[in-house]
Amino acid sequence: MVQLPGLPEVQVVWVASSMRLKFWRDGFGGLHLSVPWRTPRVLVHQLLIKQKTWLIEHAAKGGEVPDLAALRKEAVAVLPAQLARLAELHQLTYKKVQLRVLRSRWGSCSTSGTISLNIHLVRLPEQLRDYVLLHELAHLNHPHHQASFWEALDRLCGGVGEAKRLDGELRRLTKSALI
Repeated sequence: MVQLPGLPEVQVVWVASSMRLKFWRDGFGGLHLSVPWRTPRVLVHQLLIKQKTWLIEHAAKGGEVPDLAALRKEAVAVLPAQLARLAELHQLTYKKVQLRVLRSRWGSCSTSGTISLNIHLVRLPEQLRDYVLLHELAHLNHPHHQASFWEALDRLCGGVGEAKRLDGELRRLTKSALI
């Protein structure tokens, strides 16, 4: 995290495969800057100062940047237990759960049965958080998004069309957070 006087906080990520500098906002308003691996810190600071107006405007649109340490602590306390409860309720078995800060996904399920969850899930309403967890649990038996996956997810969510409705609600919430 880089915090310069008069500027909002920006999460700077040095990426080995990156060829250019790129600003972006996560779904909760956090500002990020991806930079090539060997970019000097002084150049990053100069860019942040040069882009001061843009950063201030976008920080104001996005709301408060979350405290990642507090968010991770809450996620550790809530998400594994919630996933275990839903898995037991629906008689599904996963291998392990991982909590991560994911840029563009709420979660994923590997073919080996590992479920990775975005720590930002704890900021969602509980119904949508349950939907994401059920979505990943459904991938244990349906590692795709074909019709059989959506039918299975509807059964887990409690009715025909419920999975698509919750998916749409989640997308609207995420989109509105990005505006």
